Amino acid sequence: MKWVVRGSGGAHEVTVERSPDGFEVSLDGHRHGVDLIRLNGAVASLRFVEDGRSFHVSYDRGRNHDWRIGVGDREFTFEVLSPVEAIGAVASAQAAARAS
Repeated sequence: MKWVVRGSGGAHEVTVERSPDGFEVSLDGHRHGVDLIRLNGAVASLRFVEDGRSFHVSYDRGRNHDWRIGVGDREFTFEVLSPVEAIGAVASAQAAARAS
């Protein structure tokens, strides 16, 4: 699946595919092997296959396309859109800017 993820750091193209070892995640063209184990409710263990780094991650889906992700004591909010939704959001924002 392909998505456009927008947060305070800008917009990024993200692709997620299943692999024999878990998932292949591509972020702006950079591929990473990821192992994800759901632990309890909205908490998961996320491990990068290449270097073995591991994180406990909490996640919560908000209204519309918003997701809140917690990693350690840091929290991030993202808007996750399909490519078609992202094109529509950009077009709407451009139309609103022209109207004002």
